[in-house]
Amino acid sequence: MNWQFLGNRPHNQGEGFQNRWRRCLGGSVAALLAIAFQSLGLLDPLERLAYIALFQQRGHRAWDERIVLVAIDQAAIAELEANNWDRQQYVKLLETLALGQPQVVVLNIVLQKPTPDDPELAQALQKNFASVLAVAWNQDGQIFQAAPEIRQAVAAQGHIVKQEDRDGLTRHIVPEINATPALGVAAVETYLQQSSLKKLPSSLWINWPSSAADLTTYSFKDVIDGRIDPAVFRHKIVLVGTTAVGFAPVQTPFDLEPPASDIHLHAALIDNLLQDNLLLAGTYRGAIAVLLYFLLGVGTSLAFGCIAVRSQIALVLLLSCGWGVAVIAAFQAQILFPLSTPIVVILSAAAIATLQDRLSLDATLQQQENLINHQTLYDSLTGLPNRALFMQYLKIAADPTGLYGAMTFAVLFLDLDRFKAINAHRGHQIGDRLLAAIAQRLQQWVATQSNHFVDRPPILARFGSDEFTLLLYNIADIDAAIAIAQEIDSLFVSSFVIDAQEIFSSVSIGIAWSHNTTARETLDLPALATFDQPESILRNAEIAMYQAKVQGKARYAIFNSNLHQNAIALLQLETDLRQAVGQNQTFPLTSSTSVKTAIASSTATTFNLEHQDLLLNREFRVYYQPIVSLTTGKIMGFEALIRWQHPQRGLISPVEFIPLAEETGLITILGEWVLRQACEQLAQWHQEILYGSQLMMTVNLSPAQLKQPDLTEIIAKILQKTQLDPSKLKLEITESGLMDSIDLAVSLLQRLTQLGLQLSIDDFGIGYSSLGRLQHLPFNTLKIDQSFVRWMGFEQESLEIVQTIVTLAHNLGMNVVAEGIEALEQLSQLREFNCDYGQGYLFSRPVDAIAATTLLNADPQW
Repeated sequence: MNWQFLGNRPHNQGEGFQNRWRRCLGGSVAALLAIAFQSLGLLDPLERLAYIALFQQRGHRAWDERIVLVAIDQAAIAELEANNWDRQQYVKLLETLALGQPQVVVLNIVLQKPTPDDPELAQALQKNFASVLAVAWNQDGQIFQAAPEIRQAVAAQGHIVKQEDRDGLTRHIVPEINATPALGVAAVETYLQQSSLKKLPSSLWINWPSSAADLTTYSFKDVIDGRIDPAVFRHKIVLVGTTAVGFAPVQTPFDLEPPASDIHLHAALIDNLLQDNLLLAGTYRGAIAVLLYFLLGVGTSLAFGCIAVRSQIALVLLLSCGWGVAVIAAFQAQILFPLSTPIVVILSAAAIATLQDRLSLDATLQQQENLINHQTLYDSLTGLPNRALFMQYLKIAADPTGLYGAMTFAVLFLDLDRFKAINAHRGHQIGDRLLAAIAQRLQQWVATQSNHFVDRPPILARFGSDEFTLLLYNIADIDAAIAIAQEIDSLFVSSFVIDAQEIFSSVSIGIAWSHNTTARETLDLPALATFDQPESILRNAEIAMYQAKVQGKARYAIFNSNLHQNAIALLQLETDLRQAVGQNQTFPLTSSTSVKTAIASSTATTFNLEHQDLLLNREFRVYYQPIVSLTTGKIMGFEALIRWQHPQRGLISPVEFIPLAEETGLITILGEWVLRQACEQLAQWHQEILYGSQLMMTVNLSPAQLKQPDLTEIIAKILQKTQLDPSKLKLEITESGLMDSIDLAVSLLQRLTQLGLQLSIDDFGIGYSSLGRLQHLPFNTLKIDQSFVRWMGFEQESLEIVQTIVTLAHNLGMNVVAEGIEALEQLSQLREFNCDYGQGYLFSRPVDAIAATTLLNADPQW
């Protein structure tokens, strides 16, 4: 049975009363089935295996050394019968045993017919030991027992009625029948000289110590022929009984082929009573068992419906194995619980719950769609499913193990052309009503497609502001998807009338088809194309949509190998970046032997700082761009900027790899490395440059670094190692990065200022800072984004913004750095605004440490 047939369908976290009652009913049916199987004996083979396995897992234990068996084996019967077996043979045995002075002799022999030898046998039974004799009954209840004179000679009698279970194993014996104790009970009472043992249960469950062959055994013939020293029987309980093949066989967990004899059953009972280690049996039948099975069935069914689909098989294994472990643990404590029936209940309850889900899948999906029909899953403007709900449908379709996973499907990504212009010129209200009208027209089209999509109708969703997505099930080939895209395109030929205004709109459509062999051949896709993840499918459709816009809008484009190559290039860049940072153990090393040794002795993610710096120094460089005082015209510090010297592609722009580093999390490694390199370089300048002690270093902190819990400790260690004055280090944080995690950042900023560091807010003016909150943050510097500085000479608005920012910063007690200065006119205007510092190509491009040192030694002035 496929336990995961539901795949990734949306899971209902809160089942209703009716559904829970249905699961309780299913669990009850499972319990009834298991009880019926048990009553019919269908589970006996399983219980037999479990019973045998419990004993064999526990292992052999030594028989009580006080028990000795005199076996009437096959050889003894053959020889003695040849010499007219009679009661004289027992007389000889008893006389021989008497020489050894046993304490009790137990005869597992029914002497039902009187003989002339009875008086002599009675005398032999009264010698230096107490004797116990066996009795039995026939099917009519008639008792088989010895003559009165023999009964008077023995200390006790014991019945030998054994109870063999349906599976052939003997597990228990009745302690008393018709006021006659079991033979083993009578033997122990006689041995202990007690009239009766402590109150015994209604059934004695045998704790088999070991194989019958491990019991100390002597041949009947060897004993009476004098080949056995009588001293071995001294103070022992001597059992006399038949072990010949075919005589009263008893199967035990250790004796299956060939079986033991019933004398071993009595020996085991005596062993258990002497050791006080009888099994305490759990209830196999009766009200307690029925209640247990019902609780297991109902509990399994309810738990099965309350967890994630992919965890259900783990739950079944956990419950089954858990019960097995509990039974094994209880058995070690001499408690025997049923094993097979409860596990059958668990498995059948899980199977019925799965079957219930299967039979009611469509109804469940409909109920779930009704439950999630609210604002979080439906777009309030158009009434269509939103991004979240569409992704759930897409996950169901993309799951290869799910109900619809075997189907091919396509995703169409629709983006309205020039919608921003409509919003800008006609207003957002008109734009919203246009979106609603477009959604209505698309919905009407979907409604007409029911005959073309028998299995599942298309899923239409509003994915973004002016974006729609369409999920098409069971698409035969790419031509079918193209035909649908063309139909959708034709829907936009006629205009939309909004408030008596006629508005024309068009749509660009990207098509991504689900992964299968035909799709690869049709689209010429390489083997590395990944269509199996819903996010990848959607991304591919979106890439194709942007391609349609590039091609001129109002058309469709198919995600193909060319578009895929662009994605592969991005993946390759990520791989190269990971290799350069040391996050890929397989990448070839070309540096010195010391680096190779360092890497070989470490994992790719656990280099110490020295090893990591050696690795990063191979491809990454720190460049320095001077920051100039606009008052004195001299260099007052530098901003540290990272550069990537790729071994094949050469120098890669930070614009290309920094966003990738942010996305992959590698930025934290790079950021820490830049901070170490910059601090070491500044410490060197402080020592070597004439006025170097006044220099400051500005280092950027990424949003990811702001979330590092140990960032302040890292910075403190770097400052301690470089012996750098903290006030000479300025950490630069982007406005957007700060506001994305403002609550976390505020606490971090306070800790950084406690270290004595200076703080700068970068790219001010292009983000969304709250000016009211900004005045309460411990920033020393505000940096004006270069986009405003660049247009100062062309746009009055940019000029006024720069002047306003400078005034605002000074009023808040902060100094100002203007970046992007490229012309003397810009420099002059910034000085008129009393801007404190400047940075840009007018002074210098970012240069390496050697060039920066040369620039410092030249001591330029602007």
